[in-house]
Amino acid sequence: MATRIFMTGESGDHNLGDEGQAWASARRLRRYFPDAHIVSTSIDPLGAILRHQTQVVSWPLSPWELNSGRAQKVTRKIARKLGANEDFLDPAGRRMDAIFDEQYRRNAQFRSVVEHVEQSDFVFDMGHGGLNDVFDPFMLCFIYYLAGRFGKPLFISGQSVGPLWRPRSIKMVRDTLACAHTVGLRDKEVSRQVLAEQVEVDTNHVRLVEVGDDTLDLDPQEPMWEAFAPRLADILRSGEFFAVQWRSSDYTQAMTATKQLVPLVEAIERLHSATRLPAVFLPFSWEEGSSDIVAAARMHDCVQGRVPFYVVWNYLGAAELKWLLGQARFGMGLSYHFHVFLLTQGVPPIGLYTNAYYDIKLRGAYAAYGYKSVPLVYSPDLCSTKEFSAAIESVKSWTAADRRLLIAAADEMRPRWHDAFQTFLRDSRLAA
Repeated sequence: MATRIFMTGESGDHNLGDEGQAWASARRLRRYFPDAHIVSTSIDPLGAILRHQTQVVSWPLSPWELNSGRAQKVTRKIARKLGANEDFLDPAGRRMDAIFDEQYRRNAQFRSVVEHVEQSDFVFDMGHGGLNDVFDPFMLCFIYYLAGRFGKPLFISGQSVGPLWRPRSIKMVRDTLACAHTVGLRDKEVSRQVLAEQVEVDTNHVRLVEVGDDTLDLDPQEPMWEAFAPRLADILRSGEFFAVQWRSSDYTQAMTATKQLVPLVEAIERLHSATRLPAVFLPFSWEEGSSDIVAAARMHDCVQGRVPFYVVWNYLGAAELKWLLGQARFGMGLSYHFHVFLLTQGVPPIGLYTNAYYDIKLRGAYAAYGYKSVPLVYSPDLCSTKEFSAAIESVKSWTAADRRLLIAAADEMRPRWHDAFQTFLRDSRLAA
């Protein structure tokens, strides 16, 4: 009988970082279990890129589902007036056993997804940056709880962890990570420190292994050039450009007001002046409410006529985007996978962060691949800081030897994931 795998899948909707992880994770699992029946989760099962490779189902539960309904809203309103604390107000703060029993009685879709977990040989959580209080870690932790409830071996792939500030979240992460055999971390020291000092994970029972990002096994793919304007295609193929990326939201605030974009536009102008290279904006997210393309359009209006600035307006797959970033001389942006795609191909990034969530992710990624620079806080006076001047000099002086060192670090990281997964299979007595 074919191995049955329950896999967490895309938690974004046309987010190319998530899609790249999904492609790479499915490929990794097929390498070990070519004939496996894989069931993967998605926010949008009908639009998931894994729908052609796996059986896609909805996530079992989200915090939003638990917070919906007239009774819950009335309870929350009354509780606020009484001065109840946040954990009491949040239905997801209840014991997971109670949530399970309630949903199993009332929710047919929930029962259907749970049946797939019960039938699986093991549970595989593909990489995310979801164990934090920017998103609420409940969705992932509930999957871990289900694995523990049904005694399924649990492998958690490349995660970055934090920031966590709610006591309920910290307890939930601690309790449910205890269900895992292995927790793979995609950064170096940053997440491990959060888990050791803040969450206090028991490492006598759970293996913490730094394995890099899942997209290490995503092969770059040259795009179809017919979809590009001829001039832009020539620039991209030549490698004589620097890449730019920005988000319309960093998940805590909207970031497309023209005033907010002024420091980024000034930074692009300064980089062009220092390098004489054109800038090319490469969108990473097309998600509703946080699409990069909105930021790109407003920046295009600001920059037009001042410096050579191009936008890749057409939708690309994650592998194609990775290929394009491998051609750039350097990059400047916010999103995690923008930086990972650059770093793992030997291209230096200038990292900008706007909140603790991105600060943690970028610092951890830089450390994982041995990149000596530091991400810069995005502020109105960005271009006048000595840190930004140093970043310009760093990318200008980047050498072929520097490139090789980054690529070597990525090549050294890649087998760590496979070593960890093989140990998991062996310890869990799963044939491969």
